[in-house]
Amino acid sequence: RAVIEFELFSPGDRSVCPHTPATDRMTPHKRAQRQQQNSEQSDEQSLNYAYSEIPGWRVDMEDAVACHSPLLTSAENDGDAISLFGVFDGHGDGGFASKFLAREFASTFLHHYRGNHTISSDKMNTSSESLVTVSSSTDADVIECEWYQAAILQTCLDLDEQLRVHPGRLRKGGSTAIVCLVTSRFIITANVGDCRAILVDQTTAQESSISSAKAIPLSVDHKPDLPGESKRAVKA
Repeated sequence: RAVIEFELFSPGDRSVCPHTPATDRMTPHKRAQRQQQNSEQSDEQSLNYAYSEIPGWRVDMEDAVACHSPLLTSAENDGDAISLFGVFDGHGDGGFASKFLAREFASTFLHHYRGNHTISSDKMNTSSESLVTVSSSTDADVIECEWYQAAILQTCLDLDEQLRVHPGRLRKGGSTAIVCLVTSRFIITANVGDCRAILVDQTTAQESSISSAKAIPLSVDHKPDLPGESKRAVKA
């Protein structure tokens, strides 16, 4: 647990708290209902998953979660099923942006992903500026990851514009986002803002029943102190 908390939270992070006013306002029935909704049993070609949410020190919950497993079955995606998971940390607008993203991300991603498959592979971005890094990859692996990358990028830009002009957006606010696409061969992670994802590698020693966990970062905090982000902000 300590290894996982070290990777997920910065020292002194006040978002880690044992109790909140919002918890007190939840009746036992709502707690049980939420717990039941947040524990999903997988069907064929899907992953077992669960999630937990807490509003931290805020009075209102402004975060939202999207879980789609499978998003595409193997029959729909050239023999490889895709699952999509996203966490959207809203701020300032009562959760409007985060809930909008959780609701619309999957369908918008599918729209762009399917569109990218109509583009010939020689037109995909395979330059050194590509955001995708694939270890021990073949050209086909790189091209496949480029498809995912392009669809995620287009989805973020598309939803950002939709939010900007949305008639129901009555208060200024926004949301960070972290999304993981999981296939049989890849885990592709993208994030906007200071949100994190880790992969927990848990092993059990053969000579004992003691388990050890290793937390592998899957994302880099998207903050102004990143050279690329600082350059982009100054240029803007």
